Order: sequence, then structure tokens, then C-alpha cells
Amino acid sequence: EPVRIRLDNSKGVTLHDLSIDAIPASKVEVGESSEHAGHGAPIVLGTPSASQLHIAAAAGKSAVVEFVPTQPGQYAFYCSVSGHRQGGMEGVIIVEPA
Repeated sequence: EPVRIRLDNSKGVTLHDLSIDAIPASKVEVGESSEHAGHGAPIVLGTPSASQLHIAAAAGKSAVVEFVPTQPGQYAFYCSVSGHRQGGMEGVIIVEPA
């Protein structure tokens, strides 16, 4: 099923991002509301067997990424801004078999 992640930083005072080092996915699209604030363009690298995803949202902005996971598994996501992951800004996306 398609997954849509909205990184809402509308009340934030500093840049945040969402990074997934490797997730098997297809049909990856970055939404129009993405704001990268000099943090680099959205990254979608690799093939459907190992895509790297990265979106960033400046303070007061939001970013959207949509994709279709193609393999079940657990995939770590985190904020790659210095110190943020260490401060607990991380989690796991669980993709279950259809």
C-alpha cells in the first residue's frame, strides 16, 4: 500500500529532517510542500531494492514523501541533524506482508 509521511515542522524553530538509509520502495515522490532550507534537495537514491529517502523541513515548514514499500521488514528512520538522533528523534517503520 502507498505510504505518505508528512514531516510537520510548522511549529518548530529549527530545521528537522527524516532519513531512511535503505527501504525497498517504488513510486517514490516528494510532495510540493517540501522545504529543504539549504539542507540539500530531497534524496531518492538506489533502486526499488534499496532506496535511500531524505526530506527536510525548515522551521515553520513541512515536507512530504510518498512511496510504496515493496518488502516486509523493519526500517529505521531518524533526524540526521547533528545531535537530534542521539536526542531520541528516531523510530522504526514496520512493513507487514500483504
